[in-house]
Amino acid sequence: MLKIRDKETFILFIIGFGLSFFIVLNGYHLLNAWFTQMVKSQTETAYQNHVQFTTATNVPERRQQTMAEQQQAIIKADELLHILSRQTDTTYIRDIYLPIGSAAQYEPTDIILSYSEEWYRTLQSGYYPTKEQINSGKKYAVISDSAKAYVEQSEEGEIIKINGEPYFVTGVFENYQASGYDMEISFFYLPDIDYQKDIIHQRVAKHLLYGWSLDICLGSNTQDVTDSAKQLMDTIESEFDCSTAVSDYSEDTSIAKFYAGIKAVVLGILFFVSILNCIQITRLWMVRKQKDLVILKTYGFENYQIVARLAGELVQMMLISLLCVVLLDTLYMIRTASFSLSLRVYVQNASLLLIAFIIVIILTMAPITEHVKKIEPAIGLREL
Repeated sequence: MLKIRDKETFILFIIGFGLSFFIVLNGYHLLNAWFTQMVKSQTETAYQNHVQFTTATNVPERRQQTMAEQQQAIIKADELLHILSRQTDTTYIRDIYLPIGSAAQYEPTDIILSYSEEWYRTLQSGYYPTKEQINSGKKYAVISDSAKAYVEQSEEGEIIKINGEPYFVTGVFENYQASGYDMEISFFYLPDIDYQKDIIHQRVAKHLLYGWSLDICLGSNTQDVTDSAKQLMDTIESEFDCSTAVSDYSEDTSIAKFYAGIKAVVLGILFFVSILNCIQITRLWMVRKQKDLVILKTYGFENYQIVARLAGELVQMMLISLLCVVLLDTLYMIRTASFSLSLRVYVQNASLLLIAFIIVIILTMAPITEHVKKIEPAIGLREL
């Protein structure tokens, strides 16, 4: 049974060790959450199966284009957009800069032409429109947090204007960027419109007219799209006098390793500082117990007996600290509305606390054992 003689030291011990365990536990969870978000931001850049390729029209040396050539480019743009919209896999054009909002600020957009399965990005709110909704002729868009600055209210709901045309915003992407800036606008587009006045046709026509590259992507989470992309590239090359080349758009695993390295370093520093804090508190505890240790040595107690007694007290105080941590962690989860954690997370918490408990016991018992060995009863009694 633990006897508390030095209440001030006991309270300091419980608070110090409890906070150390609490900081390590929640620091671990925060770093895990950060790491998961960073890795997810890298994996959610395209469908699991995807092929991205660039197109570049073979054009003569740049010169002033005639009205006839501009008109022909518009017609070719309409043909290209219809070909892309007839693909069986989800097909879209990446990073076409279009005038967004009432101020017509140019921002990069993804133009989704063929929509065979749900978009690859996770939504923090809202939903993706269905094929039936898109084919009904109503215009839809999904956007990022930063793009919400361009959203306006209408009688039928939230809209975002693209070259003055209203698109209904049905969803907002999950934001994984620490900076908060994640400008992304994806809209669902049907090319069956008056292409003479349409901004999309005009932008694609300029790419064809001046030889600018277009980034076209086919994607699917359920099937391979390599053959479909190859056929599409062959079609574009033959019908539009374009050259095509596959872009290397694979996931960069080195970034994930970099994030993992940061996580390991920060967690290591956090644990190291917590261990130092525990050792310093233990040293203070030993200083306050110096009189008891000298008396025990004087009465003939062996070193191992004294160490065992100290270890028992240490374990009991650490267990009390752990109970305080469990209480603090429970209150923290209730406060942050994260109380409904999975069994796996609870097991992780218990395992982490157990590992931290064992490590702290080992590291704090080593100097205690050395201290007990150095105690000389005669010298100790004179110093009391």
